[in-house]
Amino acid sequence: MKILIVDDLSKNIQFVANILSSHNLSFAKSGEKALELIQREKFDLILLDVIMGGMDGYETCKELRKINAYEKVPVIFLSGNTDLDNINKGLRSGGQAYITKPFTANELESKVNSVLAL
Repeated sequence: MKILIVDDLSKNIQFVANILSSHNLSFAKSGEKALELIQREKFDLILLDVIMGGMDGYETCKELRKINAYEKVPVIFLSGNTDLDNINKGLRSGGQAYITKPFTANELESKVNSVLAL
C-alpha cells in the first residue's frame, strides 16, 4: 500500500513517517505539490494536513476528488482544528476520517489500518 503524507511542516511529516514506517510512503509539503505528485504516482491512501500555506487541505481534497483515479481513494485529515465545524468541513470535502492533533501512534495506526481495510 502506498501512502502520501501531505503537510507543510517537515517535523509533522517525520512524526507520521516514523509511525507508519512499515508502509511505502511519499511526501508533499503543499496541496499543490500533492496534486502534481498524484499525476505521476498512484496512492492507496492520502494523509492530509488542513492548514497549509497556499491551498489548504479542504481545497486539496476537493481538487483530488475531481481526478477520476482519485474519486474513491481514502483521505484522512490530520489537523489541530478540533471544532465540529472543521471536522464536518473535512468530511464534506471528501475525507473519510479526521484525526485531531496531537494524536498517538496507536490512534494513527488504527485509523490507517481500518481505512485501508475498507
